[in-house]
Amino acid sequence: MKNFFRRYKVYLLAIAAAVCILSIYFYSTFGKEEPVILPPATPVEQADRFNKLVPGVYILNENDEDYGAVGALFSSIGYDIIEGSLEDYKKLEAGSHILIVPEAEAEKLGIEDIGYIVEKIKAGQRIITWGKSPLNESLGITFQNDNEAIDGYTWMNAADIPISFKDQTSLELFSYTQGFKVLAEDKDKNPVILSGFLGKGAFIFSGIPLVSSRGLSYEHFPFMLEAVKEEFDITPAFARNDLAFYVDIEFHLDESPAELADRIKSYGADQINLSAWYSPDKYRDKYVEIIEECHKRGIAVYAWFELPYVSAEFWDKYPEWREKTAAGRDAHIDWRCLMALSNPEALEEIKEYTKAFIRDFDWDGVDIAEIYFEAPGQGFEEEDKFTPMNDSFRKAFEERYGVDPIEAFKPLSGHYWKYDEEMKQNIVDYRVELITKLHEEFLLLCEELRKEKPYLSTSVTVIDSIADKNMREHIGVDAEAIAKLQDKYRFMLQIEDPFTLWKLGPDRYRVIGEEYRSIMSDGNKLSIDINVIERGGTVYPTKKQRGAELYQLISNAGRYADKVILYALATFEKTDMELVPYTTNDDIEVQEKSESEYIIKAEKRFIWHTDTKGKTYYIDGQKWPFISKQGVIIPGGEHKLQIQDTVNNAKLFIESINGEISDVSKGESISFSYNSEGRFYMTVNRKPSKIKIDGNTLQAEIKENGNSYTVVLPQGEHNVNIF
Repeated sequence: MKNFFRRYKVYLLAIAAAVCILSIYFYSTFGKEEPVILPPATPVEQADRFNKLVPGVYILNENDEDYGAVGALFSSIGYDIIEGSLEDYKKLEAGSHILIVPEAEAEKLGIEDIGYIVEKIKAGQRIITWGKSPLNESLGITFQNDNEAIDGYTWMNAADIPISFKDQTSLELFSYTQGFKVLAEDKDKNPVILSGFLGKGAFIFSGIPLVSSRGLSYEHFPFMLEAVKEEFDITPAFARNDLAFYVDIEFHLDESPAELADRIKSYGADQINLSAWYSPDKYRDKYVEIIEECHKRGIAVYAWFELPYVSAEFWDKYPEWREKTAAGRDAHIDWRCLMALSNPEALEEIKEYTKAFIRDFDWDGVDIAEIYFEAPGQGFEEEDKFTPMNDSFRKAFEERYGVDPIEAFKPLSGHYWKYDEEMKQNIVDYRVELITKLHEEFLLLCEELRKEKPYLSTSVTVIDSIADKNMREHIGVDAEAIAKLQDKYRFMLQIEDPFTLWKLGPDRYRVIGEEYRSIMSDGNKLSIDINVIERGGTVYPTKKQRGAELYQLISNAGRYADKVILYALATFEKTDMELVPYTTNDDIEVQEKSESEYIIKAEKRFIWHTDTKGKTYYIDGQKWPFISKQGVIIPGGEHKLQIQDTVNNAKLFIESINGEISDVSKGESISFSYNSEGRFYMTVNRKPSKIKIDGNTLQAEIKENGNSYTVVLPQGEHNVNIF
């Protein structure tokens, strides 16, 4: 027998090596669950008719074609959508709606129909159309009877941003006369899309389809909605100011806190989560100033913690508490210097540090964000990143399972994770258990601090492990287990989709929203965290989510979440943010009773952006005080809105709020009830002479900001009178 092994030793070693390689290949190829394949997007709900408050889009559809993606493009920022025949279009009253004539519909129009549409444009109609057709020739387009395949183009207003397609598409080559404006051109300087005027109306024409062959409405023209705003001078009507942004203080050191707060307000936010891992001594003035300027504008500020990262100073001060990777190195991974939260001494010191940070500043809430172990990319595959492997973790694990977990990372060990499935599963489960317990530790800390600051709200940001089930193994997070903690502690569950899903498109937020709503108890709050950064690998149509893709991301998330938070303020473009406040209005319904009377339904408050000069507004018969020069605040629920062309002589107006209101009346004072999870911020146009809460005079904190004043009122449900 010994001679046999000696003789065939080389062959046996080769076979063993082959088996090893095959087993590793099998695991890497078949042993992981791919992120879910998302089902088709929900069809756009069509309006019965247009009304004068909301801009609309009429999609000509004589042939029962599927133009749902075209509708989704516009519905993402609140346009009403109607599909129908040309005869039904002719019955529409004049208004701020856009006519869309797809190529398949334009090709079949008769001479009389073309003449009718051209006359409508001359009278003021705006139209979007594409492809070769007699209709488009009548607009002044000359076709060259040739086409070319293109895989992208340059948008003239964003020439530094390459726009590329996953699949090539055919560009119908065309020329044009003077007076047209080229919006985009291909690499050979051929026009792809242009705009023009005809009489009082305007049109946008494209040589490629508005929607890609994959049916994704943002792929071909991510900046189409900006073009509509600019070329047609049409802006959505209904907005909300309840978005939130992550703000990393180091990216805004050169920006004045007042300008920063103004920008946040203009982007439609009433909350920021401000990075809380910088030295509270070094940046004390900056923290104080940003919080104060935000409060002056009615913006709540949360302390955003990124544990196990505490701070650079904490890392330097306590080298003995640094987390270790499976490779035995200090866990300085990416930008985070990770501390050993599984070490009881370290954990207690970190909790004291955290409490002091919260006590030191006038926070409105706390965000316990991204407590997880490394590595989200490959999990066990990344030995140099895999955590935790500090001495405390290893000792506790060995006491329970009888083996040092570091053995799982030694290929010659009998417990190597690729061969010992039980060992691997024990590490996975133990990490999950520890991460869940750590969330409880910091939730208890927040409960303790709420005794001192009862208005403090809590959110917990968790990387999703339902849509991408690999995350449970890779980072030790069981998002469902953490969601169940809401039944025990009061917090907003904030779900962040992992980078593995960022290429899957906006409909992933429908899947995420439905999944988490199905496991959450009634009344518990859900937020969705959207990362807007340059994505790695090959992505379409832009490296960073811009324009129509961004709007659909937020719109889809807003349908299922109580709040949408965006990462991060420093990555957003001003041009995108002009339309972002209009993205979360899918729940608003308008029924026009007459030219000046409407029934409006909404799940929560929103802002109707309109010129209020020379108008008086009534809601449910009450003269309405919640207005500014830019618009009217409409409360959630069902209400009757009436408009009168008379000057409103009232001297006190409430211009913005961050909670829900009801029971509004106006006499000697403005009286209303409100409900707010945290402090209620109310901005008025003049300093109130007196404020009563629940019948008692209140010396409320009032923050002056130019010609407006923000009043800070207590959290909860209250009745307030403002004089």
